[in-house]
Amino acid sequence: MAGQIGGYNNVSKFDEIWKSKTDVQKRMLEYCKTQKDVEADDCFAGLQMWGLDQMMNNNRNLGREEWDLLDSIMEEASNMRQALLGK
Repeated sequence: MAGQIGGYNNVSKFDEIWKSKTDVQKRMLEYCKTQKDVEADDCFAGLQMWGLDQMMNNNRNLGREEWDLLDSIMEEASNMRQALLGK
């Protein structure tokens, strides 16, 4: 998937990180933390939407480990976003 999800424009970076499963969750979260051209909470929201999109569009092609990994990534992105927003 390329382009934009919600208000976040660079979802292709998530696709790129996802292709190499080594430390994928850590690398995706670190990517959002280090963005300079977008607020981190917007990046985390984009990451959540990207994960949901992966689950919805690829659910038949995902193995249990990939499904669990996406779920974990989305949960952690939500937690980090809530922490940034003070909730």
